[in-house]
Amino acid sequence: MHTIRLATAEGTIKGTLSIDSEKKEIVSLFVGLLFRHQGVATYLIKEAELWAKAHNIKSLFATTLLSNKNTQRLFHKLGYTKLLKYEKQLGEK
Repeated sequence: MHTIRLATAEGTIKGTLSIDSEKKEIVSLFVGLLFRHQGVATYLIKEAELWAKAHNIKSLFATTLLSNKNTQRLFHKLGYTKLLKYEKQLGEK
């Protein structure tokens, strides 16, 4: 797992992104409420892409909820292709 963090000069974390290098997947992307719509997520994703290229990863995947339209638009804007994926939540039994 590789994690990228972006902080202010004062040390406040603006956002984080984690990559599972085995799955070639962005497994988490978080931007603090005060820092949204300021390019933080774009920066983190582009840094992740640079890291992936440096580690001979040829493609990255990311998963978002269907309701997370802002993140879907961002990935589309950055050149990601929407793929169809099915998931089943398994109960306790």
